[in-house]
Amino acid sequence: MNWKSETVKDLREFRALENFINEYPSHMEELDTQLKHLRSAKVDAVPTASGGCRTDDAWLNIIAKKERLAWNYGNRLIKYRRTKRAFGLLSEREQRALELFYIDRHKNHVEQLCQELGYERSQVYRLKDEALKILTIALYGVESD
Repeated sequence: MNWKSETVKDLREFRALENFINEYPSHMEELDTQLKHLRSAKVDAVPTASGGCRTDDAWLNIIAKKERLAWNYGNRLIKYRRTKRAFGLLSEREQRALELFYIDRHKNHVEQLCQELGYERSQVYRLKDEALKILTIALYGVESD
């Protein structure tokens, strides 16, 4: 397995992961609201393919979504915290390099780092490579297999 590639993937997904964690309560609130409205809905007697009624099926679907969302949240929260802790082991310069290369990448990110840090391009790439090596070891215990 290429652990550096996994680390790069983790960094590129970091903002999306952070957003999911922040939005999780509103997702659950939305599903709770849907459940509340189903409970107050008029009971229908039209059977469905599963043998229940439409309200029962909708209720079960919402419960299944909540369970899956809760499972995803738990797993993603662990990954997010682990990545954040490992990222904290890096120096500010190393963090900034990885942030601009992978997390919040934009056009001219290398030039921005050169300007911010007073480095040549080659120094910026060496800093990024060293930071990625340290982060990979912090996350996975190895640099590569």
